[in-house]
Amino acid sequence: MGPAEAEYWQIVVKDGTTIGSSEIPVIFKPMIRVGTDTNSIYVPYWDNNVKLTNEVEFNREWEMNLISQLDDSMAYKTTTINGKSLEADRVIYAQDVPSKNLLVNINATETKNGVTFTVNSDGTITANGTASGDAEITINLNNSIPNGNYYLTGCPSGGSESKYYVVLWDGTTSARAKAWDGSSTSERDIGNGSQVQIVQSHLMVYDLIIKSGQTVSNLIFRPMIRPASIEDAEYVPGSKTNVELTSFIRKIKRFNVNITPTSGAVVLPASDYGISSSWNVQVTHRYTSGSSAGYSFSVQFSGGNFIIYVRGADGSIPADGTVINVDILATGF
Repeated sequence: MGPAEAEYWQIVVKDGTTIGSSEIPVIFKPMIRVGTDTNSIYVPYWDNNVKLTNEVEFNREWEMNLISQLDDSMAYKTTTINGKSLEADRVIYAQDVPSKNLLVNINATETKNGVTFTVNSDGTITANGTASGDAEITINLNNSIPNGNYYLTGCPSGGSESKYYVVLWDGTTSARAKAWDGSSTSERDIGNGSQVQIVQSHLMVYDLIIKSGQTVSNLIFRPMIRPASIEDAEYVPGSKTNVELTSFIRKIKRFNVNITPTSGAVVLPASDYGISSSWNVQVTHRYTSGSSAGYSFSVQFSGGNFIIYVRGADGSIPADGTVINVDILATGF
C-alpha cells in the first residue's frame, strides 16, 4: 500500500446491477485486517491497543470515554435484579494480539540524586542534571511479564555501565534476566538493544540508571520491552494486549437505578450488582422527578453492601422519600 492518506475503502455497485431485495438484503461488512491475521470473521472497528491503554491508564475520565466509544454494534448483557433493569458487561470481540511494548510507563516526573527524570506524554523519559550519586528510577514494578524471549531497549546511544544504561531484573529476588542462549550477560541495554529471556514468570523491574558524576542534558530514554517475534525496533508507548484490554473492559458495569435515601443515605447489596469492595464505584445524578435540584454522591463499602451518601448542592440532606434517578458506574480490577 502507498501513503496512508491516499488509501480508502470503497463499495462499488456497477451501473445496471441489481442486488438484494427487501426479503434478502445484501450486507457489506467493511474490514481491513493485518496480513498476519488469518481469521476472516467480521468484527466492528475499535481503537488500537495504545489508544485504549492510554484511556485506561492515563485519563482519569476513561470510564465514561471508554463506554462512549463502544457503539450499539457491540453486545450488551441485560439483567433484572429486584425489579431493576441492569445494563452491564459490555462484550466485545478480542483476538490474542500481542502488544509491541509490554512496558506501560505510569511513572510521574521525579528528581533522584540531582537528576530530574521528566515523564513525557508518550511514555518516554527526559533526563537532565548531574548525578550526585547513582540516579535511578524504576518502571513497571507491578507488571508481570510471562516466560519467553524479548528485546530490551530504551537506552540512548552512547551508554555504558559507567555512564548510563537500563536493566531488566526481578525486583523480588535480584535475579537478572538471561540472554536468549541462557547465559546471564544480556540483562542490560547500553544503547544498542539487548536480547533477554524470562525463564520464570514474576514481577519484573525495568531500572533506568545514570551513574554518579555523569551530567546529562535532554537525554531521552524510550523504555520498551517487546516480544522476540516483533522485529520492528521503533519505539511505541506501552500497551496491554487486546485480550488484557478486553478483560479489563468487561469489568466495567453501568447501572441506571432509582434510589430513595433515608437520612441522606441508601444501602444497596453489592452482590445484586456483581461487584465487591475492591471495585471503584462512581454515582452521577440523572434526574429527580418534580425537581431540578442537583446532588453529589459519595460511596462507602460496609458488610457486603455499598452505601451511597447523598447531599444537595448546598450540602443539605435530601428529604426522606425523595426519589433520585442515578447512573452507577463500577469498575473492577
